[in-house]
Amino acid sequence: MCRLGVHSLLRSTFSPCLFRAKICPRAPCRGGQNTPYPASLPSAFDKPNHALRLLAATRTRQTAVHAVSPATRSRCGLLRDGMRLRFVQFLSAVGRRLAPAYLLSGDEPLQMQLAVQAVRHRARESGITERRVLDVGARFDWSALSVAGATGSLFGDRLLIELRMGGNRPGKSGSKAIVDWLEGPGRDHVLLVTCGRLERSALQAAWVRAIESRGVLLQVWPIRGRELHTWIESRFQLRGLQPEPDAVEQLILRTEGNLLAAEQEIEKLSLLLGSGTVTGEMLVRSVTDNARYDPFDLVDAALSGNAAHAVSVLDHLRAEGTAPALVLWVLTDTARTLLRLGAGEQTPARRLPPARAALLHRRTTRTPARLWQCLLHRCAQAEIAVKRAPDPEKWAELLTLVLYLADPRLGAALDPGPRATAAP
Repeated sequence: MCRLGVHSLLRSTFSPCLFRAKICPRAPCRGGQNTPYPASLPSAFDKPNHALRLLAATRTRQTAVHAVSPATRSRCGLLRDGMRLRFVQFLSAVGRRLAPAYLLSGDEPLQMQLAVQAVRHRARESGITERRVLDVGARFDWSALSVAGATGSLFGDRLLIELRMGGNRPGKSGSKAIVDWLEGPGRDHVLLVTCGRLERSALQAAWVRAIESRGVLLQVWPIRGRELHTWIESRFQLRGLQPEPDAVEQLILRTEGNLLAAEQEIEKLSLLLGSGTVTGEMLVRSVTDNARYDPFDLVDAALSGNAAHAVSVLDHLRAEGTAPALVLWVLTDTARTLLRLGAGEQTPARRLPPARAALLHRRTTRTPARLWQCLLHRCAQAEIAVKRAPDPEKWAELLTLVLYLADPRLGAALDPGPRATAAP
């Protein structure tokens, strides 16, 4: 049917005319007003007219453009060909028509949860009252899928079959079972497959293409940068709270990368305060530190030129016990990629996520290639400290590299130069 990417936070609109007004400002819009969404998920699902609106309270980053046929657009509720599809289109597609199969892929728990709940709600509206859950483990018997497809529901003719793969992959036998299920007697039922993030090569697998050709493929991506700020603010407002800018910044600082934690903290504040203004001081007293990062988040922060945020990410990695050698490896690989891109090579960026590749290209256009050569040389020097120096010196070396990556001039100014290292 179509591939729907999730790379921008869900917008707080639902109607097609509002979507045209916000996403495609040149397209005509015949009225419509922004509609507030319910404050809690269960109460919203008790009201079908409001269910999908609640899910549209989040936005995520954009992904690649996929051309969609006119027939597919009529089935999914999409507006035009060649658009950068957002999560809100997925919700619109689910609300308009229940597809025979869905594949939801990603590592961001909250968005995955909202997407799954949207499919379940639409299935109930379509008269499917029974669902069967199959958890795929290392020794999963794939004949269970064909059995589930061959048997009907006790309460009706159709089933919602949830195939939860997590971080597992189906392999040859599983791929064949999924393809056969889609083409066999189970085609009258609805198949909902959830799994971890799929690499680009995995998207070409037979089972993925089979689901995509008959249903909907949704890729969930983490929310970053300014879009996270918008999402946090909208979630406060959904609960009748008016956050001050400092409150939003404080919550982002403590929960960035962990949307579930942010949602829980906002819900807690809603229960405590009811409604009204939320100040930064009030939030600091209420919220625990739930930020979650990995070394690639450190690279993204540095490449965006936000040195203060990059240093904060590095501090979190140190507090979480991340190995300095792993952080150095990621920084060295980034320096090597920047040097190759600065020399005119394009191959290194093809294996990277689109957002990070765009950051790398922007940095190489603004920075001379010789500075990336200096950074790579500095990474080689830092390797000695990471292997032999005391722990504080290891992180001091990594701090210099991070500042250099964020701003080569700043890093060069703070670089103490080569350090004497004791012989082994």
